[in-house]
Amino acid sequence: MRKKNLNITRNKQEKTVVLRIQRHDKKLHESFAISKFDGSWTAAEDAARARRDILLPTLPARNSGKGRVTRRNTSGVVGVSLGTRSVIQKNGETHTYSRWIAKWPGCSKPGGMPWSLRTFGEDDAFVLAALSRELESTNRQQVLAKLESIKGEKPYETILSKRKAKAAAIVKQKAKLAK
Repeated sequence: MRKKNLNITRNKQEKTVVLRIQRHDKKLHESFAISKFDGSWTAAEDAARARRDILLPTLPARNSGKGRVTRRNTSGVVGVSLGTRSVIQKNGETHTYSRWIAKWPGCSKPGGMPWSLRTFGEDDAFVLAALSRELESTNRQQVLAKLESIKGEKPYETILSKRKAKAAAIVKQKAKLAK
C-alpha cells in the first residue's frame, strides 16, 4: 500500500505543494501553486498525487540502499555501529561500556543485536555484530557457532579488514563531535 502523500510536501512559505521523485541520478521536481487551485491545499495535493501516480510507473525501480556503505557509516559494515552505555554505580563512579550493535530491517530486537567489547573483546565483538547482520539473526548461539567456525580463517580476517577504526577511536571521535 502506497503512502497517501509519498513524495509530496507542502511548502507553506511559497504556498505550493511540491512533488519530488528521485530515481538513480534523475531528479523530478514539480510545484503545484495553491493559487491555481482556488487556494485549496487539498486540491493542490490531489493534483500532485495524480501526477505522481502517472509518473511512478514510467520510472525505474528504486535502489533499496541495502548493502550500501554511506559516508556516515563509522564501522565499515552496513548495519553495524558502535554503541556506548554509561552506568552510575552506587558509589557514584561512572563506567562506560561499549558494544558493537547489528541492526537490520525487521530485526526483532528494537535496539539491535549488541555484542559487548568487555565480554567478547574488540575483534570478536565486531565480527559477531557483522555476522549477526549478515545472517540477520538474533539467535546468539547460531552467531557464536558461526564465529567459532571462521575464527582464524580468511572470512574472519575479511570481516575485520572492513572495520574503519577501533572502538576507542570512534568513541573519541563521537565525543569530539558532541562538544
